[in-house]
Amino acid sequence: MLKEHGHAEKLFLEQVWLPAIGQTEHLHGEYEVSDFKDGVRFLDFAYLRHPYKIAILNDTADR
Repeated sequence: MLKEHGHAEKLFLEQVWLPAIGQTEHLHGEYEVSDFKDGVRFLDFAYLRHPYKIAILNDTADR
């Protein structure tokens, strides 16, 4: 899963998700969702395990 993501997403997986959860099962990268305003958006990750649907977006500001 790490190969297909940018730097911020890799850091999130390595430093937050994996230490807390321990695996990436049910975690989907670049997940497409419908948007009522513009039509389609992509989440950095979506955790989809019934009954949970969790959207994860990493916001990085250029400094």
